[in-house]
Amino acid sequence: MYAKNWLPELFNAFVAAPAGRRAALAGAVSAYAVVADAETLSRFFRGVLAKLLKVRGSQHAQLPTACDHCHV
Repeated sequence: MYAKNWLPELFNAFVAAPAGRRAALAGAVSAYAVVADAETLSRFFRGVLAKLLKVRGSQHAQLPTACDHCHV
């Protein structure tokens, strides 16, 4: 329930933090990912991938709608 709100906030804090302070934030992101429901986690992960592709200039790349080992 809270993962939907906190995963993006924690991830943004992780990206903005200096390298020496990222370990605790990475642990928090990981902990929320463990307890998040599969749909929320999949949506978050796909959103992060979409942003990464946009930054990398691969705007024409298609994200898969599902993967063989994902249960969403």
